[in-house]
Amino acid sequence: MGDATRGSTQHPVTTHSGPPAASAPSPPAAPRGSRGALWLGIIAIVAGVAGLTIAFLPAPFELRMAFVIGGIVVAIAGVVAAIIALRKRAPKGVALTGLILSAVVAVITTAFLVLSVIAEYQIEAMVQRNAEEQQSRLAQEQAEETAIFEQSEWLSDARAEAVKSDFAAVDAATLEEILAAPDAYAEQGIVVDVSQILPLTSDSMAAEGLCLTEATIAPADGSELERMPRIGIVDRGTAEHCEFIDGPFEAGADTGDIGGFLENFGERTRVWLAPTGTVPMQDQDELPLFTLMGVVE
Repeated sequence: MGDATRGSTQHPVTTHSGPPAASAPSPPAAPRGSRGALWLGIIAIVAGVAGLTIAFLPAPFELRMAFVIGGIVVAIAGVVAAIIALRKRAPKGVALTGLILSAVVAVITTAFLVLSVIAEYQIEAMVQRNAEEQQSRLAQEQAEETAIFEQSEWLSDARAEAVKSDFAAVDAATLEEILAAPDAYAEQGIVVDVSQILPLTSDSMAAEGLCLTEATIAPADGSELERMPRIGIVDRGTAEHCEFIDGPFEAGADTGDIGGFLENFGERTRVWLAPTGTVPMQDQDELPLFTLMGVVE
């Protein structure tokens, strides 16, 4: 028993008292943005889309610039909302989408506004330039017409010096003789009725401040010719403007009344004429030519 006791070895057991070792701390949770920041990001996206829509809405020309400026303001508001959302730690996907979209829309609409202003300025300048050119052209044409009219001042003087009592109404037989040889009656003024006035083109007369018209002639004493002869009538004017044909015969045409114009076209008007000669025509050999000395009111 003793040997067994001596042969055994005793190992002391050591125990530790005190608090247990502390465990490692867990990492802090990542901060999350508030719900308001998320809504700001969504507002930024909506503002970008709305700004683009407003800027390019169909609108009258007078309101076009107002709509474009409104779109720019909305897009800039979207950029501001997106920046605030990022600072408040909103989800980056939403905030960055709103920022990029609103910024792109703001740039596009601003560029469109600048280009529109430039285009409008150029259009106004072009319209002003065309108006000035047209005014200058009209002034030049008026000056040329005035210069041409001065060449026919002799006809105006002849009318002023003419004595109306020297013009006599002729019967059908006498009128036929005058039409057959107008040169032989150059000194005789006649009073006749004319109708169916039509303008003729004569470059040589237009260069002298005169215009040429064609008309049907009839006696003024009530007698009738067996035919309806056509004559040429010389008046003051140009190729575009003739005092005679712009007078009583155009009364219906000036008001747009075609019926009145046709009625006036066939209606007889009494005039003072002075036989002048003949004028060659394409559709016939020549027309008896007369100078208009006055129209009976």
